[in-house]
Amino acid sequence: LAIPVGIWVGRMGCLCAGCCYGSPTSLFWAISFEPYHLGSRTILPQVLAAHSDWASIPIHPTQWLESLANLGIFLFLFLTRKKSRQDGWFFGNWLFLYALARFGIEFLRADQRSFLIKNFLSQAQGISLVIILICCTTKVRQFRKDKLKLV
Repeated sequence: LAIPVGIWVGRMGCLCAGCCYGSPTSLFWAISFEPYHLGSRTILPQVLAAHSDWASIPIHPTQWLESLANLGIFLFLFLTRKKSRQDGWFFGNWLFLYALARFGIEFLRADQRSFLIKNFLSQAQGISLVIILICCTTKVRQFRKDKLKLV
């Protein structure tokens, strides 16, 4: 249960530092950094070139989104903790849910990062897909194993 709480706190640190920032948006949840904020120095140069008032570029709050996702994962794991009967239940479910959340949030990010498919599939999304596949395969195998025990 500590992992999602740690990431929740860590992403709030990312928000304060201005790293892991999102792409420009006009959605209601947009945030923008003040000129003196460290985050304002990390906005991509091409984004800055398109805006005359660079201090007020509204961007996706990807740090908050990931923090909220991890808070939600923590609450789910906490509320369902008595249902777990197998070793690794907490970790496996956290891993699967975090990979799903991270895969989606990566589409909203604009910071410099590695891509597996240029400007489409980031390295984190590729890793997330592998984790999701492993988790699904493990669940299917466990389900089949449990089904055979009942017969």
